[in-house]
Amino acid sequence: MSTKRDDVKGMKDGGPGVGLDLLERFGDDAGEALWQAGLAMLERAANRGREGAWGRYQHHPRGELRRLRRDLARAMRMCREATHLQEHVNAELRALTSPELAEELAAQARRRKSNGRRG
Repeated sequence: MSTKRDDVKGMKDGGPGVGLDLLERFGDDAGEALWQAGLAMLERAANRGREGAWGRYQHHPRGELRRLRRDLARAMRMCREATHLQEHVNAELRALTSPELAEELAAQARRRKSNGRRG
């Protein structure tokens, strides 16, 4: 797994943050916020399953199973993105105590800045 900021920026793999720079918008709390959102999605999926037990599930069990699988997959994708993001944040925080890593992050920031001026 790469910990380059550009890999996380905007969740380039098509994750929930497409088009957003979550680190820039929410700072070091972005990973925790996504994690909490993923957990809330898991809870919601379970609640929807319970609510439909006497109606939707009774008449359309396969459809309810598909919906549950879909909702769980989305929630787990959110949690996975949160984990990647938090690992990246942790690496950046560790870099603050390591002069070599701090210099590498500063160089990356300078390159991003200079690329932004050209476009």
